[in-house]
Amino acid sequence: MSTHDNPVMQAIAAAFPGSLIKYPNGGHALNNPNSAETAAMIIAGQRGGEYVESIGTTDFANWTPHQWDMFVSVICGGYVDAIYQIETEAHFGVSKIRL
Repeated sequence: MSTHDNPVMQAIAAAFPGSLIKYPNGGHALNNPNSAETAAMIIAGQRGGEYVESIGTTDFANWTPHQWDMFVSVICGGYVDAIYQIETEAHFGVSKIRL
C-alpha cells in the first residue's frame, strides 16, 4: 500500500478534489506504512482537524504564515507523539513478557 492508498490521504484528497500531492526535491511518500505509522497518521490528522476547527477557517490561502506554521507543527507533533506512545506501549508490553 502506498501513502496515496492510506485512508488519511484519501480523506485529504476527498476534501481537496483535484489537488495533487507532490514531493519536491526528490522527496518521497511514506510507502507501505505499517500499522503504527498508519495509526500515527490518523492521530496527526485528527489533531490537524482540531486545529483547523479552532481557527475557524479552512481556506489555506487566507491563513497567516503563523497559522500555517502552527498547522504543520500540530500535525508533525501529533505524528511524533503517536509514534512515541506506540513505541513506549510496545516496549512496556515486551518488558512484561521478559519477566
